[in-house]
Amino acid sequence: MGKPNRFSTLELLFIIFLFISQIYYGYRWPFQYSSEGTSPTYSNTPFIFQALKYFFAVLIFVASFALLATQKQMLGRITNAAYVFFLLLAGFCAYSLTIDTMMMNDLSGFGNTAFLKGFFFLPLLALMPFFYRGQGSIKAYFWVIVVFGFGYHLIYSLFQVFCYLVFDRLPALGYHGGLVRFGGGWDDPNGFAAYLILPLLVFISKMFVRGTSRYAGLFFLFLLLALTSSVTGIIGLICSVLFYSAMKRRFVIFFVLAPIIVSFALSPDLQDVLAFVLEAKSKSIESHLQQFSVAEFFQTTSMMEWFLGRHVVGGTWNESYYLALLQNDGIIGLLWFGAIILTTLANAVRKALAAERLGDRNSAETYIILGAFIFGFSAAALVTPAFYVFPVNLYCWLAVFVIWLTPSSVKSHAIHGAIRAPMVRPQVGLSEP
Repeated sequence: MGKPNRFSTLELLFIIFLFISQIYYGYRWPFQYSSEGTSPTYSNTPFIFQALKYFFAVLIFVASFALLATQKQMLGRITNAAYVFFLLLAGFCAYSLTIDTMMMNDLSGFGNTAFLKGFFFLPLLALMPFFYRGQGSIKAYFWVIVVFGFGYHLIYSLFQVFCYLVFDRLPALGYHGGLVRFGGGWDDPNGFAAYLILPLLVFISKMFVRGTSRYAGLFFLFLLLALTSSVTGIIGLICSVLFYSAMKRRFVIFFVLAPIIVSFALSPDLQDVLAFVLEAKSKSIESHLQQFSVAEFFQTTSMMEWFLGRHVVGGTWNESYYLALLQNDGIIGLLWFGAIILTTLANAVRKALAAERLGDRNSAETYIILGAFIFGFSAAALVTPAFYVFPVNLYCWLAVFVIWLTPSSVKSHAIHGAIRAPMVRPQVGLSEP
């Protein structure tokens, strides 16, 4: 374990930010703050509430950097591949910010705003090599994001549903006589549905949660997902489960479950529910599909705009992250970002297979779950700007950093310890060799 030093405090600051990220949007439902453009009953969020999360990020970063500056400890052990990846990510950020600033006269335009939403927490993640401790850190992060997050959102959602049934108190995306969608403690159905992919993967795995707790957890997680009525969440979950099943060599499960799912889907009661949901979401689905008019982009842009982005103030393609990226940063930015995600997924697969060969099933399962979450989240971004949505985008990038920073075998029950323990006390020092 290494002698005590203040690097445990450095990681504690990061964990505090993770806690803040989970509960930050708790103000939305009680104060009815969201967007008048999307909610029939809420008012626009005051600027102070929009800006406060950036203030917390800057405050914790400054405190962390000041603490780090007093230390003589070097970086934790990082592989050459990780250095190359971090340079690739830093290069993308520098390219995106530079292009947006050079090509757009109005600095408050869509591109710069989107970049800030998507990467404002990146400086905090950049400090991870100084305090990341492998399995000890994974336990702490999963306890906050999965265990605490699941419990917090479940209680919040049950209270929301109770108030709706008893007092007719609508959430942000709730319509009298129409579809009512719940988004957990964030009051954001699509963002919350994307987040649910991660705890669902953890509970689907028999490695970390077993017995009654597993089935109860899956029941409530699927219930929370159903309450979102989110196509984004369904797409993301299906893709993540496909990735997980492929890595676990369990495709046979689809052939076993398919007849049951089809029979259930054909039941008259469920068909009535699905018909109501589809009718209520028809305009939303149509709006999403209209964003995929890629031909329009190529027909109305010059060759330079095709490569470097169109940079239209106000951005018309906000529904799909990749189309927004194409509009902001051009085909160069889109391919660059795709390379970041694909190399991360390849690294997750490589490390999972390496851990299996070493007999470290827990590490392999951790990599598979993280890879499946990133894959599902990236798929969900096809129909929503998921990488701009805080805090679930933070959790996706955290998974990316964990994959690149962790050795092939962490030699511990990484997630299992977090699920079983009431709280993980951060260790001190860098325990990785």
